[in-house]
Amino acid sequence: MKAIVILLSTICMFCMSNNVITYAQEQESESADAVIVDQHPLEKINSIVQKIYDEIIIAKGRWSELANFDEKCLSKNEAGFSTITYEMQVPSAGGKTSLYAFKLDVEPISAKTYVQYNGYYNFNMPLLDLQFAGYVVKHPLRRQFDLEAALNKFAQELADYQQQFMPLRFFIIPENDVYHIGEPIYFKVILANTSKYNILVNELNKSTLYFTLNNAVWGTSDGDVVRPLSAKEARRLQRQQDREARAKQRDVLNRLKHNQGLPTSLGEQIQVDGRLILKADQALTVNFVGEGYDKAQDIEIRGIYQLNIKGLKPTAKAALKIVE
Repeated sequence: MKAIVILLSTICMFCMSNNVITYAQEQESESADAVIVDQHPLEKINSIVQKIYDEIIIAKGRWSELANFDEKCLSKNEAGFSTITYEMQVPSAGGKTSLYAFKLDVEPISAKTYVQYNGYYNFNMPLLDLQFAGYVVKHPLRRQFDLEAALNKFAQELADYQQQFMPLRFFIIPENDVYHIGEPIYFKVILANTSKYNILVNELNKSTLYFTLNNAVWGTSDGDVVRPLSAKEARRLQRQQDREARAKQRDVLNRLKHNQGLPTSLGEQIQVDGRLILKADQALTVNFVGEGYDKAQDIEIRGIYQLNIKGLKPTAKAALKIVE
């Protein structure tokens, strides 16, 4: 697969005069329904619980401790969220038995219902102010079915779902959905402030954008060429970028606090060391072009903008088809 070449020239890099646009204007021409909630949180979370239940049903044939697991283990809590409760006494050494049990519940992040239980776990959904919480009680030595692994399988789906509730929305918009072999791939990246507040953000460039193609990790070199990274290199790059982003944020906030020469009105654009205040209903854009592919295939581009919001980062994805 050929590498995608990112053209971040002075024309397509962020510029206050021509790349800060109103989000409403952008949506008129790109995607008018981009901010519509695609599913109510109750429905979405219950669909995930149902998928986890189905995973367990499929696993029954491989794990003896799931022998009694059936539809009676699936119920609803007082808030209407689906829950899973299961326990079974499993034969152990010396004719004894040991308890195998797990609980999957949905409750507010602030709740501590299961903290005191052995095998407590939780999985936060910060943009929904909810969490999966419960417990898993297993034999200390024996390998048994892992409920948390089943939950983690759908972690990305939950993270993607929460993107629509972000104050900063990130979009990847291809020029076309279908490209021919060898044809350059053009797409636009948009970072939109869909909240009612002004937000301090970084520019869109190779330091703040992170991409994967078909689940392969990609990073940028000094020549703005995207190249594949090993898992170790990707983790190192991620940690480095997180440290740099936090350091720059602290520095800019200090400057905004102490520099009396800066405008005091958030209605004016403020830019400090490559960062700026993105006003409500505004968006940043940058254009990318990638080399064509040498064979027909389906491609998923996933992008991440390096700014933590309640523990999540704005992400986006786009599906393309390469044909002969």
